[in-house]
Parts: sequence; C-alpha cells; structure tokens
Amino acid sequence: MKQAVDIILCRPDDRRSCCACCGVFNLRDISRESVSAFLGNGAPRLHGVPAAYSGELSSRPRDEFTHLCPFQGFTGGGSLPGCLVHPSVAGEDGRERSLYGAEICEAFFCPAHFLLDARAKRMLLAHVVDWYRYSIAIVDPLGFAWMLGEVRKAAGDGAGDWAAAITMALETHAEFLNDLDGPVFEYSESEYLLNYHRFSPGSGSPSTEKHRRTIRERISGLLA
Repeated sequence: MKQAVDIILCRPDDRRSCCACCGVFNLRDISRESVSAFLGNGAPRLHGVPAAYSGELSSRPRDEFTHLCPFQGFTGGGSLPGCLVHPSVAGEDGRERSLYGAEICEAFFCPAHFLLDARAKRMLLAHVVDWYRYSIAIVDPLGFAWMLGEVRKAAGDGAGDWAAAITMALETHAEFLNDLDGPVFEYSESEYLLNYHRFSPGSGSPSTEKHRRTIRERISGLLA
C-alpha cells in the first residue's frame, strides 16, 4: 500500500519534474551538463542503440550499488526528466522492463515527500521551476529546508528576491555535491538520515560547515 503524501513532488505540474530515484543523480558527474547528456540519450537507450552512451560526460555511477535505469530520459517535449516507459509517456506501461518493475516504481516515494513539511513543499513549488535545481532540492530535502530558513532570516521583514536567493543556494549546493565522493541520493529516510552528514548543510555537521558559511554569505549578499 502506498504511504499517503500531501503533495506529490515527482511531477507536480508541466513545468518541472524529477527522476532522481531512477539513479541519474548518482552519476559520478552530476553537473547539469552531464545529467542532461545522460537524459538526452534516453531514447536511443530505450531502443537498444549500442552507441547510446556516446557523448555522455559520465555514465559511471558513484558506487557499485547504484542502478542507473536505462529508461530514464527527457519527456514532456524533451524538456523534463522522467520515465520513458511510463504509461503517461509511452501510452502503455513498459516498466516491467526495468529492474524494479511497475509495482515498485508506482508505489515508491523518495525521502523528500516525508522530510519536507507542507510549507517547504509549497515554497519549493512557488520558487523553483528549473528541473535541475528542483531535483537538487529533492535529492537533499533537509538541505533545502535549511536554505529556506537562511533566506527567511536574511530577508528579515523585507520581501527580497526569494527566488533569486534560493536559486543561488541550490546552484551552490549542486557544485558542492558534484565535488563529493559517494552517493548523494538515498532511497529511504533512514539511509538519508544516516548519511546526510556527508553532504547536507541541513545536517549541521563539521564536514559541511564551510559549505554552510558559503551559502549563508551568498544569501546575505543577495538580500542585504
């Protein structure tokens, strides 16, 4: 049985979506260019083209346990990440071709659905449209919640440009995540909470202290 969630973040509308659960954000290189290259070759992989991986900046996973589903790619007219064998895309359900199958894929919700409260989800949907930054927020939900808190503190009583501050924070975090070793997307809340001290500014860990300071300074510089 599916767990009840208040707001489904996978593809909340026609402007943004995320397919981190399909493994793309556990590529060794998770820069926008690398992720885009991998997703852009989704259709050739779908049809078994041997050269489908040519031109990708990095198709090597971050660890041996990571599965990169070959059926993830750009959907929605080639602008949004998603599942190329999902019935809403393919016209029929082809997810049994995937490692996890249709039932698991249909029932799965990533940690962001449970670790972000309703207010944080609404802020995410209100201020982050770009699919790449949106996915970074999904990958590290408590990091995103921390960013919202820093933006709120820096803005004070003024309105400020929250969207610009959040955008800058997510771009900064994406660069930080790309420089790290090891996986940055975790499939369960327990795995995420066990490991987020390595990569999340929301953890408050010593290993992310410099990164927190950088984000905080950049937010303050925008909203001062």
